[in-house]
Amino acid sequence: MRRYNVIDYYDVWGNCRDGYQVNNQRLVGTIELSDYPSDEDFINAAIELGILRQGIALGDVIVEDHGTGVDILDPDPEDSIEYLNTDNMDNEGKEPLPICGFWETDY
Repeated sequence: MRRYNVIDYYDVWGNCRDGYQVNNQRLVGTIELSDYPSDEDFINAAIELGILRQGIALGDVIVEDHGTGVDILDPDPEDSIEYLNTDNMDNEGKEPLPICGFWETDY
């Protein structure tokens, strides 16, 4: 099993031309997933923690692997109101918008 700190990127600034910057974030909790979690495992964990709404599937978000963790990104921030439970609704454009991250921890 692997342990991950789950981070909600609740204050993200930017636009489609310049990209996005996480201005503020909060630790939602720590979870355990299998040694080789799938993208769906991360999405389901974000749903269970209330970061994403029920019914979100792999085709609705991007799961970006960084080796020691992943970010879940909104591929179309203009439609964020459709499926997110975050306050990232003031962003526009097509640059993927960071929603949350799962980062491996030794604790």
